[in-house]
Amino acid sequence: MGNPHSERKYRRFNLSLPVQLTFYSGGVRSDIDAVSRNVSVWGLLLETSSVVPRGSEVSFIMTIPSYKATPPIELAGAGNVVRVEEPSDAGIRVAVECKNPITQLENYFPK
Repeated sequence: MGNPHSERKYRRFNLSLPVQLTFYSGGVRSDIDAVSRNVSVWGLLLETSSVVPRGSEVSFIMTIPSYKATPPIELAGAGNVVRVEEPSDAGIRVAVECKNPITQLENYFPK
């Protein structure tokens, strides 16, 4: 069986962007800060200091910082946590599969 990372369908952008993540666990809403490690139109790999349960439905706002004369841009989306990696010195990594594509990414990070 091949490496699943080499069989990805969508281009990944190695971006370190602030992300605000919201999810519910046990009926309680949690809002946490995370940082993206890579992003594609169908998913995000995030790093955070908080545990997000696998299978959780999440919503997120990813902020692209201002560039020259343009203001910061917020990209919003929703998805499901499909993988949670064990904590390391860098934090907990959480993979989110998006419910809808983040098509705006192609506008800001062309090929």
